[in-house]
Amino acid sequence: MNMTLELVSVQYALALLVGQDLDLRTMLRKFLPPALKLLNCRRGYIWLHNGNIPADITNIAPNPCYGYPALHGTLEQDQPLLAAEIQSIAAQGWHVNKPGDIRTLAGVHYHFMPVGINALLVLVRDPPLPEAYLLALGLVLKRLETACLACQQHAHLEEARAEALRAKVAAEQASKAKSEFLAMISHEIRTPMHGIIGLTDLMLYSDISVSQREYLEMIQSSSNAMLNIINEILDFSRIEAGTLTHNPAPFELRTVLQEACVPLQVRAQQKQLAFRWSVAAEVPDCLVGDAGRLRQVMINLIGNAIKFTEQGEVVVNISLYSGAPPGQAHLLFAVRDTGIGIPMDKQISIFQPFQQADGSISRRYGGTGLGLTISSQLIGMMGGELRVESDAGQGSIFHFNLPLPIVDQVVVPAFDPRPRPKVIYLKDITQKQGESECPILVKQHFFPASPQQPP
Repeated sequence: MNMTLELVSVQYALALLVGQDLDLRTMLRKFLPPALKLLNCRRGYIWLHNGNIPADITNIAPNPCYGYPALHGTLEQDQPLLAAEIQSIAAQGWHVNKPGDIRTLAGVHYHFMPVGINALLVLVRDPPLPEAYLLALGLVLKRLETACLACQQHAHLEEARAEALRAKVAAEQASKAKSEFLAMISHEIRTPMHGIIGLTDLMLYSDISVSQREYLEMIQSSSNAMLNIINEILDFSRIEAGTLTHNPAPFELRTVLQEACVPLQVRAQQKQLAFRWSVAAEVPDCLVGDAGRLRQVMINLIGNAIKFTEQGEVVVNISLYSGAPPGQAHLLFAVRDTGIGIPMDKQISIFQPFQQADGSISRRYGGTGLGLTISSQLIGMMGGELRVESDAGQGSIFHFNLPLPIVDQVVVPAFDPRPRPKVIYLKDITQKQGESECPILVKQHFFPASPQQPP
């Protein structure tokens, strides 16, 4: 075999040894030992330096990233002469006199071969490699450099990915802890709030003066406002924790709308606003969906419309989209007001948690900024999307679409003639507690007489 054919064969064989592994050590382990055998070399070492000068180069030579045979200790301990040369080369920015520079140390020939500008290969061979071989290895070493850089980049990406996963897990744990804390605090606060509201209602039914009634009504109003805020925080924590449920069941649409609008009509009358609601005649009444969540969304949107409207009207319309598949109704819910409106650049932020169109709004009208966030999430759970059309000072229209299955009728639960126990509280019983007596609430159950079953 002539020299040229032999060089080509060696080049081809070495190029095949540069594998496709993305782990640097695995790739070098598959390349270096067979390459040493093919070139009849005794030992080989690779430094992947990327042109960096080690900070402690004056004290110790850097160890290779891979060597065969493997070092039993540090380079200083196993190969002190080679360590001194590497220390000198690294101090000069990993520059060698020429590609394939051969240096004889204690009668042993060391071949210093740059692998591009990012690595250095050192081969130990006696006798030294011919000049033609050193030149022929240039293309192979360029391919080896590319493979090493790919392995490095993959390692960085894997490290970044692992770090991102750790950060994601930490963020999820923090979010879960926050949601659990909010849910716990909301429950703990809501329990005494129900007591305050209940006792306030009882006192309003008693004989009290005009000023006392005014104070109690203020307590009642503030308690209900605080309870609404607590409920919003609780719903938001459930949304963040992914535990907010959607329970579809048959319901009557017009009944749900009336239940949502009638209580709010009083608020509209107090502000002297015109308040109307209507359902298009072609809209079916018996549907399947989460009536409780739909009522919650409607109360939120209508309540906002009344709150942010000083004069004019609030109108609620439910209409029917055409083109829905058989057995399903595609409904459009719209709440229109003539209130303060929302600037175009603020319309996206109002659906974000704790955000309102203007910071002064929260001071003037109150609220947490969670209502629209919760409503948007609930509508998304039901298969729709909440949108807004508005201009500053021109009022707003909040609308969303919902696809809801149609049923023939809503089944009313059968009448149960069995008497149900009722609970009453006796407040005139006292209990010894230490040296003093204090009133306590005692629950007693009684069963009323069984009513006659209607015909």
